[in-house]
Amino acid sequence: MADLITRAALARMLGLTVEKLYKRQKELEANPVNPLPGPVLGNMSGARWDPAAIERWIAAGGEHAPANPATTAPLASAKASVEDWGAQLDSNARRLAVGG
Repeated sequence: MADLITRAALARMLGLTVEKLYKRQKELEANPVNPLPGPVLGNMSGARWDPAAIERWIAAGGEHAPANPATTAPLASAKASVEDWGAQLDSNARRLAVGG
């Protein structure tokens, strides 16, 4: 088993803040189609997750039903939006660095 990850690392993997993960964790773990794997060690602030299990969960559609690819399309477009936003920030930073 790979090194276990903290809640903060889990939140980063899921694209959530730690606070949002705290609010949604029970809901994600209770998903009847594809439940988020629970921690394998500890609980509350000391909880640790198996990163391989989380990666498999994400690959299976995360919180979305794996049998319905239409539910994962918004995730793909959201990722593209983040990448576009990052490219725009990089472009703006280069322009500012050279004076305009």
